[in-house]
Amino acid sequence: MMKKELKKKLKSMCEEIGTAAAAEKIDELADEVSAEFDRKVSEGQNELDVYRELLADVDRIRAMLESLPETEEETEAKERKKNAKKANALLDTIETCMWLLTVAAYFAVSFLFGHWHMTWLMFLSSAIGSVLFDMLRKYNKGIPFEKVMHEEFSGVLWLGIVILYFLYSFTVGGWAWSYSWLIFILGAVIEVIRDGLWKSKEP
Repeated sequence: MMKKELKKKLKSMCEEIGTAAAAEKIDELADEVSAEFDRKVSEGQNELDVYRELLADVDRIRAMLESLPETEEETEAKERKKNAKKANALLDTIETCMWLLTVAAYFAVSFLFGHWHMTWLMFLSSAIGSVLFDMLRKYNKGIPFEKVMHEEFSGVLWLGIVILYFLYSFTVGGWAWSYSWLIFILGAVIEVIRDGLWKSKEP
């Protein structure tokens, strides 16, 4: 049981390092640790003591694996991952600021100019912004832009339609409410056309 746990930790460490050189070396190291475990136990040492002793060597093994040379592709992949992480952190910060500014703008505009029945639409506008930020995050992860657009299109479309529906209906007023709901049918038509175009591109 203890020996299996040591091997599991070594393999997990190799996956974390993620280089081809480490992957090639890990089986050899696992066999060496396993043989050393068996040797010490056969000499009469307690399995738990041997486990703790060999576990202390894991850091040494990690340092050795991390010192192995990386391929050019692995170096580029690590750099892309690092840049994507920074980009996502920046997007999270901007999105948080966007919502704080939305709340501030909502109360400021509403108290200064009234129109409380319309100013709440600011939150729907910010929701569109959140969908766009989510699209950027997915694109940063390497998902093709066309696929990202397909997955997130509906969210942007229907939020936009709701905003247009209320803006037009509140602005024109009166008789506008009797037919402005037709914009939802238009949205459904756009969805069907978009879905049909996407499926036609599939092999």
